[in-house]
Amino acid sequence: IRAGMSDACIRAGKMAGSMVWAFRNMRMKLYYANRLLEGREAVADQLWEMARLLDDMAEEMQRTGELKEPVNRRLCRLFDRRGAQVRKIFLMHKRKRRDELYITMHARKGECVPIRDLAGILSAVLHRRMVPARNSRTVLGAEDETVLFVEETRYCLLYGISRVPKEGELLSGDSFSYFQNDQGAAVLSLSDGMGSGREAAAESRKLIELLEQFLEAGVSEETALGLINSASVYEKKSCSTLDICSVDLYSGNC
Repeated sequence: IRAGMSDACIRAGKMAGSMVWAFRNMRMKLYYANRLLEGREAVADQLWEMARLLDDMAEEMQRTGELKEPVNRRLCRLFDRRGAQVRKIFLMHKRKRRDELYITMHARKGECVPIRDLAGILSAVLHRRMVPARNSRTVLGAEDETVLFVEETRYCLLYGISRVPKEGELLSGDSFSYFQNDQGAAVLSLSDGMGSGREAAAESRKLIELLEQFLEAGVSEETALGLINSASVYEKKSCSTLDICSVDLYSGNC
């Protein structure tokens, strides 16, 4: 091009340099415009997800209530015989006819009451299998404590892992996670780190930890993936993958 321009322009070299500079400048502007658009989309996704969480909270507040008085009295009487004094029972109707029961109670002085025993009494009274929520205390103490009981899932999930590092490396670049909440959702995730070894393992582990934080906050899997992707692209060019398998332990749908 410069050779053809030299016949008609006495400053062909300078003009070609200016054109290259203009092209690079436009390409840089387009790059940052796309990055800004991605950032706006990520913020929009966050706002939509926040709105969804607030709607869910408002809807759950409308579905709260108490047990029928005869059931309430019987439950308090049976708990008292087992050594637990009930202060308040709070019922929350969940979607798909799954209920959560919050019971504020304490053990009588000198008593040691296993939470599992109380769950058995609760199951017999309500005629459905109730279990303590995950990470609940195993024994009821002398001070008032609110214990969450949920309907037991119809299915349980067994999983295993096998890791083999790349030849010549001591550490695999892949990371995994298993997450289960009190709503009967089990999430298995796998991240394939970019490259191999310690650096790839650190990058894939970062994605897995970020996913777990979103899920613990109640963010849906689809939105979590979108937010993580936006954050990864905005921070740096990342080629790590993130795959999710979600299982409903009540229905068995995967």
